[in-house]
Amino acid sequence: MSSEDRDAEQPDELGANADDGEVNVSASRDEATNDGVVEDVTGDGSVGVDDLAWPVPKATMVPLSLVLSALMVWAFGFDWVLVSIVPFVVFLSVMTVIDLRELRIPNKLTQPAALAAAPLLALSLLTDWSDVSLLRALLGALAMGGFYFLLFFIYPAGMGFGDVKLAPIIGAQLGFFGWIPEIRAVIAAYLIVGPVAIMLLILGRARMKSGFPFGPFMAAGAIVALVLEGRGR
Repeated sequence: MSSEDRDAEQPDELGANADDGEVNVSASRDEATNDGVVEDVTGDGSVGVDDLAWPVPKATMVPLSLVLSALMVWAFGFDWVLVSIVPFVVFLSVMTVIDLRELRIPNKLTQPAALAAAPLLALSLLTDWSDVSLLRALLGALAMGGFYFLLFFIYPAGMGFGDVKLAPIIGAQLGFFGWIPEIRAVIAAYLIVGPVAIMLLILGRARMKSGFPFGPFMAAGAIVALVLEGRGR
């Protein structure tokens, strides 16, 4: 596997800790030790000894895509905006499963999604939805990408670069509708991940140094923002 496909990114961390006695929390995908810790049996190094990953079946991508697509139809109705939104949520579904399993977001997933965003959003301009904008989609991509790049630059150990590459894709889709959905998505992502991280720490399923997949929470924030936008909240 090439270094490009693996993104050469380190997984997100819940925080800093002393370099003493850290053990694998639930590190990868297919096998578990007697103490309930999942091992990286693939040998590709995508999940480290301190990383927290979930052995989510790959087949989960399909029902998750269908559920999220149906949710978008409910939120927006049968409208031209679905031309960009449905592929977007399918992409988020695939990304979520991969990131949960492997703590990485491959270039071969983000690059096609980024290239497809502009033409799909252009087709979505046929909508009767008010105040949509391709220019704002571009600015939204730059804004969200810049925000997460800044976080990565300040504390590289706290975020994988795959998350940084995911951010402009989310920012473009949400920026198409306005700045409020974009801000809501960022806030919602952290409101969701915070309690989950705390719960895992309390239950002993994670340590402060455990790698943590943040992409699924970015996706969850985006879904929340789109539903609120579609339902006029």
